[in-house]
Amino acid sequence: MNNLTVFAVLALAVAVGSIPQGQGQGQGQGQAQGPPQAGQQAQGTKNIIDVYSESVFNYAVLNNRKPVVVFFGSDTSCGACKWMYPQLERLVKNRSDKMYLAKVDTEKLDILAADYGVTASPTIMTLFYGEIVEIVEGAQWSKVVALVNNASKL
Repeated sequence: MNNLTVFAVLALAVAVGSIPQGQGQGQGQGQAQGPPQAGQQAQGTKNIIDVYSESVFNYAVLNNRKPVVVFFGSDTSCGACKWMYPQLERLVKNRSDKMYLAKVDTEKLDILAADYGVTASPTIMTLFYGEIVEIVEGAQWSKVVALVNNASKL
């Protein structure tokens, strides 16, 4: 492997949390972490997963040992998404020991959204061990709250 390939692999590992940031620079004290911690470095919040690629989704969402509430939407073309995601983030943060929240931008990852049958924006679903447990389509806040409550019981 050349140096550029090694750097790219290490950068992806840090981005998804397999290697804590600062490791190898005399600062890292922790052990390598698996999927449940994958969103830590991406957002700075311990239970938020920033899904910026299909690889991150596959690793951090599908392989997670806790339920993951996945928000499919767009900040640029969906007014309801702009309002709903921050509300959902606050709701899930209160349950950080029980679940994760993953955000998928449907304009950037449209194929991933299509793979999960997303036809409405926003669409919120719970995945547990890679399986869809519950789906809410559209801006139905009371149903989203119920979805989060149900996910916290898994």
